[in-house]
Amino acid sequence: MEYDELIQLIRNRRTIRKFKQELIADDYVLKVIDAARWAPSGANTQPWEFVTVKGLEMKKRIGLAVAETAGRKTKGKIPVQPYFTTASVLIVVCGDPRLMEAYPTGDVREEIFTSSMAAAIQNMQLAATALGLEGSVWGTIGPLAGIRIKDLLNIPQVLKIRAIVPLGFPAVHPKPSFRRELKDILHEETYDLSKFRTDKDIQEFVGSKTMKG
Repeated sequence: MEYDELIQLIRNRRTIRKFKQELIADDYVLKVIDAARWAPSGANTQPWEFVTVKGLEMKKRIGLAVAETAGRKTKGKIPVQPYFTTASVLIVVCGDPRLMEAYPTGDVREEIFTSSMAAAIQNMQLAATALGLEGSVWGTIGPLAGIRIKDLLNIPQVLKIRAIVPLGFPAVHPKPSFRRELKDILHEETYDLSKFRTDKDIQEFVGSKTMKG
C-alpha cells in the first residue's frame, strides 16, 4: 500500500453512532479481529481477547450496564446509547493484565499495557473502514460496567474490558471532524514554547463545537 492510500484510509475513518439495519458477514468480523491480532504489543505479549455479541437481548443488557454505571439520567430515565442495539455486532475487547509481568518493572507497566490494547483497537477501526464498515465508537468501559459485563458474558474477572467496538454498516458518513494543523503540533529539536497553549486556550478548545465536531 502506498502512503497516499494509507492516509486516505485514516482520513476516511469516522465515529459512527447510527447503523443500517443490515447484518454483516461473519467473515468481516473475523477480518476486523485479525487486524487487531497483528497490532504491536509490549514484549509481544499480545494481551488481547475478543468476545463477539450478536444477540439483541444481550446487546441491550450490555448497553444498560454501561448506562446505569455512568450515572446519567434523562427525564428520570437511564439513556442507553442506541448503537448498542443497532450495531450488527458488539466486539468486547479484553486485556489480560497478568501479562504485564513481562514488562519492565516500575510505573511503565500499565502504560505499556494500555498502549498495546489501544494499538489493537486502532487496527480494528481501520480494518472496519477498509471493509466499508465502521468500528464506530471507541467505547471505553468503566470498572463497574466492566464487572457487570464480565458477569453477563462469563468473562473471567481478572481480565480488563478495555473497549466495546460496535460494528456495522454506517447509516451516515459525517464530514471530517476538525484536526489541528501539523505546524501547530510539531516541535523540532526542542519544544517551541510559542506554541504552548495556556489554560484558557485549553478550556476554550475543550468547550468548543470545533473539537466536538
